[in-house]
Amino acid sequence: MEICSGVILYRYNSETNDVEFFMCTPCGPQWVNRYWWSFPKGHVEDGETIFDAAVREFREETNCHIINDETKYRYLGSVKQNSRKKVHI
Repeated sequence: MEICSGVILYRYNSETNDVEFFMCTPCGPQWVNRYWWSFPKGHVEDGETIFDAAVREFREETNCHIINDETKYRYLGSVKQNSRKKVHI
C-alpha cells in the first residue's frame, strides 16, 4: 500500500469570520484541472517522516516555502483513499 502525506493549511479571517483553506489543482495550474481542487499531498519517501514528506510535497506542489520546522501543526490521522493508498494529514 502506498503511504502518502499532506497538509491542510488554513487561516482564520477575522474580518469575515471565515476559515480559509489553501488548496491546489493536481498536476499544476493546467486549465484542464480547474475544477479539481485538493490539499497538497504525495508519496512518503524511504527514511522520511510523515511531517517531512508533507512539507516537501507542499513545497513541490505549490512552490511556497511558508511551512518550516517551527510551524505549529497537528496530526489529524489517516484515511484510506482507495484500495492502494493511505493518506496521513
